[in-house]
Amino acid sequence: MQPMEELYRLYSRELYRYLLTLARDPTLAEDLLSETFLYAIRGLGSFRGDSAVKTWLFGIARNRYLTHLRKRVHSGLDEAQALDWGVALEEQAVTRQAAARLLELLAGRDERTRNAVLLRAQGYSYAEIGEKLKLSENSARVIVFRARTALRDALTREGLL
Repeated sequence: MQPMEELYRLYSRELYRYLLTLARDPTLAEDLLSETFLYAIRGLGSFRGDSAVKTWLFGIARNRYLTHLRKRVHSGLDEAQALDWGVALEEQAVTRQAAARLLELLAGRDERTRNAVLLRAQGYSYAEIGEKLKLSENSARVIVFRARTALRDALTREGLL
């Protein structure tokens, strides 16, 4: 495996852009990038080589972001933001609950589906998703459509939509 400095040099910019797209906050994206490489260093011995190093790093980055969201959902930060934005706290609580449940449901999907949905949520075109996941554009479109439908149906059944 390449030294961590080389991995940082190769992937830090792309990981930062990915995290910035998810977080929409440069400071948070930088923090998550640092956490990503910290977790990568800690988990270096457990890297099995089942996927490319880049895929492994992006998986760590995605998991760090999802962990941040889970912590944020359970913290008091959203209530303060809701007051600032003038959103009713009851609506905000339902939205937070739906977001947390959506993350849980998405985590239960296969990796290809999770990645396709997350990439689409980041604004990638279906052609770009297909290219990144080695699928046709149409397959990417179908995977995202089916996942969105299943997620929406699950949230509706649970009364969260």
